[in-house]
Amino acid sequence: MSNHASVLVIGEHNVGKTNYGVQLLGRLRANAHDSLSLDGTPDTIAPFDAGLTALNQGLTPAHTPSTSHLELVLPVRLNEQHISLTWPDYGGEQVSEILKSRSFSEAWQDRIAKADAWMLFLRLSTIDDSPDAIAHPAPKGKLATPKKSIKSDATETVKPWNSNARMIELVQMLLYEKRISIHGRVKLPALVVALSCWDEIDTQKQDKPSVVLKNKLPLLYEFLTTIWDAEYFSIFGVSSLGMVIESNKVNEAFRDEGPEQHGFVINPDGSRTTDLSEPLRWLMEKVS
Repeated sequence: MSNHASVLVIGEHNVGKTNYGVQLLGRLRANAHDSLSLDGTPDTIAPFDAGLTALNQGLTPAHTPSTSHLELVLPVRLNEQHISLTWPDYGGEQVSEILKSRSFSEAWQDRIAKADAWMLFLRLSTIDDSPDAIAHPAPKGKLATPKKSIKSDATETVKPWNSNARMIELVQMLLYEKRISIHGRVKLPALVVALSCWDEIDTQKQDKPSVVLKNKLPLLYEFLTTIWDAEYFSIFGVSSLGMVIESNKVNEAFRDEGPEQHGFVINPDGSRTTDLSEPLRWLMEKVS
């Protein structure tokens, strides 16, 4: 059993990584009856200091600069066990650049090597993939006929990858860099998929996060559930703020009630809790 755990937070720009990290730190400092609790004072809270100030003012935290490589080390207690938790903060553009360049910087190589657990943030409300041949095949016996001829035009913009393919490629790259084989079921690093900004998703009451992910990104869902050991893989819904907070307009109710009174998590079984640390607690129990 380890007394140190490092979480690799994975997510592109504007998927809610910073909001979750800032709210988590705020909850821990407020001793908001979460599964995890602070076990001392962090050496520094610089990565999230400005974000905490913004939330206390009823504003959303600013976007993390694209070149940022910061880490927050939190002394926490979980089930009477003392753990030093390393939580990174970086600009999500770095993940987009990884997919574009097919390579990792030295900072990312070090981050991947040290990580015991992965937390993949997906904001499904911003994904608007076009139908593809796999999701919507042509009727049997018929060929799809283009409405217009295909022209070779070097200036034509290349269509972005389908989000299923992007995320599968990213996970495969991370596993390769970690030297993890997918010929057997993956146990470590343990993986949580966090479906962020859950309050923006059009779901039915008691919908399980796994069902929501399977409906929105079926290929990614099948890939992850096929290669990961079920005991070391889980899907949570996360709404760090519980509502939309703007960066230039004060939300007075959010400010007056306090950030620690807002936000919720949808557990894998579909139940709802105000304990934002649930996904992280689940991970820590697998690796510590």
